Amino acid sequence: MNPSLLLRSLRAGQVLFLALLLAMTLAASLFIWWAEVQREEANARSDFERNTDQMFSALSARLEIFQAILRAGAGTWAEYPDMGVNEWNTFVQRALLDADYPGVDGLAVAVPIDARQQQAFVTDIRQRLWRNFAIYPDNTGRSGAVITHISPLSRAAKAIGFDISSHPGRWQAAQLARDTGKTTLSTPLSLITSGGENRSFLLIHPIYRPDYPIATVTQRRDALFGWLLLGLHAQTLVGNIANTVKDPLLDISVYSGSITESNRIYGADRPRRLEAGMFETRRVLDFAGSRWTLLAHRHLPRSALWFGAAPLILLGICIALSLAVTAATTLLLVSREQSRQLALQAMGQLSRTERTLAGVTASAPGTVFQWQRRADGSGGFTFVSPQAIPMFGIAPESLTADWRHLPFAPEELQAWPQAMAAAADSQDEWQMEGRYRAVDGGLRWWKCTASSSPGDDGSVALNGIFVDITEQKDAQRQLAERERTYREMFERTSAVKVLIDPENGEVIDANAAACSYYGYGADDTKRWASQVSLMAEDALRDVLARSAGGEQQFFRSRHRLLSGDVREVEVHMGPVRMNGRQYVHAIVHDVTDREHYQAELVEKSAKLETSNAELEQFSYVASHDLQEPLRTIASFLQLLERRYDDRLDDDGRQFIGFAVDAASRLQAMIQDLLEYSRVGTRGRPFAATDMDRVCSVAQGNLTRATQESGASIIAEPLPKVMADEVQMVSLLQNLMGNGLKYRRENVAPQIRIWAEEEAERWVFSVADNGIGIEPQYFDRIFLVFQRLHTREKFGGTGIGLALCRKIVQRHGGDIWLDSVPGQGTTFHFSLPKRSLSEAA
Repeated sequence: MNPSLLLRSLRAGQVLFLALLLAMTLAASLFIWWAEVQREEANARSDFERNTDQMFSALSARLEIFQAILRAGAGTWAEYPDMGVNEWNTFVQRALLDADYPGVDGLAVAVPIDARQQQAFVTDIRQRLWRNFAIYPDNTGRSGAVITHISPLSRAAKAIGFDISSHPGRWQAAQLARDTGKTTLSTPLSLITSGGENRSFLLIHPIYRPDYPIATVTQRRDALFGWLLLGLHAQTLVGNIANTVKDPLLDISVYSGSITESNRIYGADRPRRLEAGMFETRRVLDFAGSRWTLLAHRHLPRSALWFGAAPLILLGICIALSLAVTAATTLLLVSREQSRQLALQAMGQLSRTERTLAGVTASAPGTVFQWQRRADGSGGFTFVSPQAIPMFGIAPESLTADWRHLPFAPEELQAWPQAMAAAADSQDEWQMEGRYRAVDGGLRWWKCTASSSPGDDGSVALNGIFVDITEQKDAQRQLAERERTYREMFERTSAVKVLIDPENGEVIDANAAACSYYGYGADDTKRWASQVSLMAEDALRDVLARSAGGEQQFFRSRHRLLSGDVREVEVHMGPVRMNGRQYVHAIVHDVTDREHYQAELVEKSAKLETSNAELEQFSYVASHDLQEPLRTIASFLQLLERRYDDRLDDDGRQFIGFAVDAASRLQAMIQDLLEYSRVGTRGRPFAATDMDRVCSVAQGNLTRATQESGASIIAEPLPKVMADEVQMVSLLQNLMGNGLKYRRENVAPQIRIWAEEEAERWVFSVADNGIGIEPQYFDRIFLVFQRLHTREKFGGTGIGLALCRKIVQRHGGDIWLDSVPGQGTTFHFSLPKRSLSEAA
């Protein structure tokens, strides 16, 4: 219908009312459009801040990874201080290079050297690691810190031998790391392998020897083993992380310290000048004793906001609605043609609504659906979003045709209609969880959330969404397992364990062993900190702070029990994180009784050593002083026999013979006793001893006895040991001599000597085919002057095996035997393994 004809059909007041209504709706449309522009700008700023936070978080996480790698490397070096090149390359590849972190130049180890030991240090490195090793720049006559290991060698080999103390920036950072015990970042510098790039850094971490205290700066300097050096190219490191942020309008610059051009380590050479429509933000990253500032810009022109797709579409919709509202007020005046035009406009609006719905379902974090429960109780899907294909591997049309195509577990699929019926009857939001078979064949978890919307015909529409919650379930399970494992480790142990809040020093948890030890109840833990520890409050607070900061603490202290007793304890303390908070976990060992027993043991050992020394000295003096009178007695008896032989009868000659023989035997016994006493007092220092040579000397000393008995001696190859060579000859000579002496009648002696290697010692064996020894005499034969046979049958003083045992004991070994009477005896003795350069 012609609008002019329509207007002419209206009164002036009606036309004025329509004009005012149209102006108001248009003004509302402009207001809504401006609000949408502001929302778009807020979203753009939110995206900008989120991308900046993503960049900052990724950079922080990457640097934390590098510090963790350095701490792990320091722990490895502390445990294996003689690590070779291959072992170091393997560690670096596993810890760093295999993860492929761009911007990492290499991981090196530098050790301090004293000027007086420089030549010995270079010689040692050439022998163990690098044949052509040399220190550069030349630091002859002064101390330094030299790189001995680096990986990967393919691009960093020329750093071997570099003295980091020659560079002030490197050396200042290394000294700071040594004195603080923490990872330190150097000032910007040029790495040896970077080819002149001056936007690089060294991340330095100290390596301490494991058995040294490191509580103070002096102790840390004394405990220093070396440093771990991680070379970082800032441009590559930050650039790789920046590339993960998909925002072409985002400009990132990173500064080391204040925001000046000289401090910029990443970003465009000329940062964009701040203009209208440009967002700017900054983040400050403090780590390893340094501060980095991340400056971000994003340019978004006003025209892009004003004339963006969403504001313009919304403006169009609002104007259309304004016109529709205005037109609606004239329904009583319009004709059928105008009604048809309004219907066409409504259809266009419906099409836009459907497109909007499709966009919403496409951006949803799961599969959106609508389930229709009919009035007769049956039901099925009336709508399923396309996300069903990547999630379930099933087309939406297949599910709307038959809901039984859902890839649920059998029991959950069977229960699905009943679950939908319960959801339809629920007035609140309904939820359900279950398992489904994913596209890759694995079982995953789903969660369904739906709300009901009753219809006029008795049907109920359920609008809901399926979301994959497998990762959430896995995280919940792992958290439950970790908490259960911790509780079991904490509770099911006899060790005294407590959990301490480092902020106030209160004990927040204690296991049963701790309650039993201290006498306090588990519900009375607040009294523990003030009543138990006798450490000074400032010292206790410092120990807790260091432990909460990540240090493992071990110290001695005194604790008071509820009974009032004060006990000496050893405390192992370290950090533990629970429920998002940092706590300190302490294990307490009571060493009061041990200290008392150790003091008693030291006192008794000192007394025993004094007694043994006095006894040995007495044996030596007595044996030495008794020989002269015996020689005089024997000499005068022999002189008496020669001078008065013609005056003596047979009995007299026999008596003199008995006396001379007794004096000779007593002299032999005194001589053996003197030798026995000299084992501990006159022994030589231990030296590298060839046991093959010892065996040959012992056989030579027994040549006459060997020939007279017709014996055969077989000696297998014997090792070299740290021992007193003279005493080793005496030991083997006595053992082989026993085999020659205690032989069976009409049987030629056969003696075999061999050695077997064990983990911590060498076991030597001397076997013969003699008369053997009864088991009840195995201990007796090692006593001084103990004999199992008469002198007429077998000669000797009975001190040989006692001498053998004392020699073996002096060398830190044991001696024992196996024997079968009538078949032979095998003597075994052990000597501990020692370095061939070790002294006695």
